[in-house]
Amino acid sequence: MSRGSSRFAASPTAAWNYQFRAAHGNYLVNSARLYRLTGEKKYADWAGEQLDFYADNLARWPVAPPPQKPGDKPGTPVKPGWRLMSQSLDEAVLLIKFVNTARILGDYVTPERKAYWFTKLFQPEAVLLSQSLLTIHNMACWQRSATACVALYYDDAALWKTAIEDRYGVRDLLAKGVTSDYLWREQSLGYNSYVTRALMPLFEFASLKGKADKLQTEMEIVENLLLAPIAMRFPTGQLPSPADGGRQGIAPDAKMLAAASRLFPTKLGIATQQTTLSWESLIDPLPPVTDTNGSEEVTLPPVTSLNMESSRMAILKQGPWQVFFHYGQVVRTHSEAEALHFEAFYDRTDITHDIGTTGYGAPLTQQFMVTGLAHNVPLVDGLGQEGWNPGTLRAFDAAAGRLSASQPQYRKNADAERTLEISGNTMTDTVQVTTTDNQPHELGLLVQIQGKAGLSAGFAPDTSFAGPARPAGFGYWKNPVSAAFTDTASFPVVFPDGRKMRVTIAVPGAFTITHADTPDAPPSRRETLLIRVNGATRAMFKTVWAPETAQ
Repeated sequence: MSRGSSRFAASPTAAWNYQFRAAHGNYLVNSARLYRLTGEKKYADWAGEQLDFYADNLARWPVAPPPQKPGDKPGTPVKPGWRLMSQSLDEAVLLIKFVNTARILGDYVTPERKAYWFTKLFQPEAVLLSQSLLTIHNMACWQRSATACVALYYDDAALWKTAIEDRYGVRDLLAKGVTSDYLWREQSLGYNSYVTRALMPLFEFASLKGKADKLQTEMEIVENLLLAPIAMRFPTGQLPSPADGGRQGIAPDAKMLAAASRLFPTKLGIATQQTTLSWESLIDPLPPVTDTNGSEEVTLPPVTSLNMESSRMAILKQGPWQVFFHYGQVVRTHSEAEALHFEAFYDRTDITHDIGTTGYGAPLTQQFMVTGLAHNVPLVDGLGQEGWNPGTLRAFDAAAGRLSASQPQYRKNADAERTLEISGNTMTDTVQVTTTDNQPHELGLLVQIQGKAGLSAGFAPDTSFAGPARPAGFGYWKNPVSAAFTDTASFPVVFPDGRKMRVTIAVPGAFTITHADTPDAPPSRRETLLIRVNGATRAMFKTVWAPETAQ
């Protein structure tokens, strides 16, 4: 997935090219649809003339290589990437619009014109995209989908083999890119929908061509990919936010289910599609779905404790508590310094969550949101996880309400582990950090809270977090105040819905708690606690969350 302004870095006209051609591609598809809806030939004439234009002139656009990646040596060979847009992802999306325009025009397109488009436009673009992003990556799904759509329109066996059967084809992407939990391996839950959107045009085209049976396994994988996040939703429908996706999503995603309802029909998807202004609801609305009792109401499956070991995640659901635990990463791509991070709800109260990210190139993202400072994680000298690591799940006991995991190489000089336990209305979080270089360090634990902490009178302004001595992310903190404690500290936290929690922190010996106003998903802000032990080689932090008053 591409976010932010990075797609416009290729040339001074890149932003204009993207905005104009993305809109122009939509106009082509809609003009072809108007022709099929009204029978008025002027709409087909215009759409056909636009494809003629691109076919006549495609060779005049130079093939642009992708920009060199950081660390590449000068002269490092690069694969060709795009002609019409500013990155191969957008080129693939545009090509899907072009080939759908040609398909919708149907018999209006003469065999001679269709062949000309193939030679001058569709084949060169499909070949170009088949050389792009030869890796297991979410964007590669768009490139293969576009190439496969061209293969279907022209019954081209060679292009089909490249797009579907070859290494990094659709079969390979889904077999290796989707975990056994039906989550995309780059972990951000938004990629489940993104990959689904990438492959839906292919599945629709194949179904219309009577070739859906050739992709039955892949369609089943993608259907599960679409539905899997529903099992991870918090009581409000809010989703966890692992990896560097945007702010918290919602499940079920009614709009996404509606967009996919012809391929993967669900009650909610069809009901939403029927009330959505779209070409599908205008031309060929789907009938409502009822169960054997004649009901059209949507009943979602209950959320239960779930060990998603192939995705390095787990859900603990016990009594009023629901905890999402992200204990490791599957791949480096899109990972954040968030191993051993957790999110939690108490009934419908958001206790602590992951704030997601903004644009990839934004300083707030790079200096804060992808770092340990934005998460509920241990710190070593102010720094969170180093690199990425699958971690080790040590225990998962749904009946006992307990899970535990470790990161043996949390940093080059430190190991870390965390245990979360739910007993009745209380959640206990135990974190241990152990350094491995025999040197004293500042060891800490971050606690992100979505409520307001009632601090004791001993807290005073702390200027030690300003300046270059600390990681840059601390520059986004406001009004840090600190207080010293011995063995235990306890205070109330009041949440926006009125819920009140008693938070008790236990650390053997002397420790410091710093409270600060920190970024939440923009433009919101929230409160953060940093618990610190100075000059240590090992530290254990125990945090107990318990409701103080019934609501």
